[in-house]
Amino acid sequence: MDDVYLKSASTWKGSSEEAAAAAQGCAELLSMVDNSADVTMHKLAAVGDKLVLVYLDNDTERTAVNALRLMYTVYDTETKTWSAPSQVDANATGDYAPNLYTDGTELYVIYQDSAAVLDENADLDSWLASQNIASAKFDSESNTFGEVSYVTTDSSVLDKAPVITGADGKVSAVWISNE
Repeated sequence: MDDVYLKSASTWKGSSEEAAAAAQGCAELLSMVDNSADVTMHKLAAVGDKLVLVYLDNDTERTAVNALRLMYTVYDTETKTWSAPSQVDANATGDYAPNLYTDGTELYVIYQDSAAVLDENADLDSWLASQNIASAKFDSESNTFGEVSYVTTDSSVLDKAPVITGADGKVSAVWISNE
């Protein structure tokens, strides 16, 4: 697998004057992140008067098997700028397959998270068994995601591809689970 993109970190450009001008409709659309992972899986949702973007990014301090981390940034409609990106969770494990759900006032993220930091030489079976599903709720007051909750915590089953939705004030999630 070609992992050359892991050799350097992504460059955040969402706070630049060019990005602000593009957001105001005064310029062409511009890239917000350079050198992003080949599986960025970006998702964008509106909650209240804010836009929240989540995406996968490389952490160059981690080994390749743990490198992807789930990041987010919030668009401020008053300043017309994006916040500096932050990591959704505080761990050093690999994150994958994010999805968002919003009812317009509340926002949730669900994603695949490795149960532990994997050894650089971990085999495929170890990686598959370590995959769990995690979620967090966005706090519009602080512009941060709250504490991460683990929907699954098993260490012998592959849990992957989570999707989240809601109806009548209740949030539901589904995912694939394979032994």
